[in-house]
Amino acid sequence: MRKIVIVLTLMLSSCAQLEIKPTTENSQAALQSKWHQHKQELKKVHRWKIKGRIGFRTTDNAQSATFKWQQKGDKFNILLSGTLGLGSMGIDGTPTYIEFRQADGQIIRSNNPDSLLQAQTGWNLPISLLRSWLLGYPGNDESKITQLILNESGQLTSFNKATWGIKYSKYHLVGNLALPHKLIIRNEEIKITIIIKTWVLD
Repeated sequence: MRKIVIVLTLMLSSCAQLEIKPTTENSQAALQSKWHQHKQELKKVHRWKIKGRIGFRTTDNAQSATFKWQQKGDKFNILLSGTLGLGSMGIDGTPTYIEFRQADGQIIRSNNPDSLLQAQTGWNLPISLLRSWLLGYPGNDESKITQLILNESGQLTSFNKATWGIKYSKYHLVGNLALPHKLIIRNEEIKITIIIKTWVLD
């Protein structure tokens, strides 16, 4: 199976990353056309792997971890390292089911992925929505999406989803597809910063 591999490093970042630029020179119709085409390409991406770093900040606490995320259709596998001083943690699941593997080997299961993640780590993270957001796509349910802003290439700059605000500051070309390098997710209680260093598309 053909794979496309992109690795971001500090030495290559100046020439490899795509900066967000204003949309003043593009008409709204042209931008919407580019965005529609970009969405169609993103919808074709069903299998991928990423590596990076994630940080959580609240008014009285800050934590960070390295992570590996593998997505195969609706199924995901996540490995978190350096979290809460507890060593590595494994997470397997779908949008409606999750298994949480602690460092001591204990496995906890739930049909509510977001609630279990918060109970085990203290992180209020919408993991059931994160698959789409990592790709630079707000998800199929557009009923609660507001203030969607595009860059001049028709990719997401920011949008709001229910109580969450999502902002993209950099993209990187993986083959011919622009995928996020850095995104910030926040609500009134928490700020989550995700930096993706490696993309692999299967």
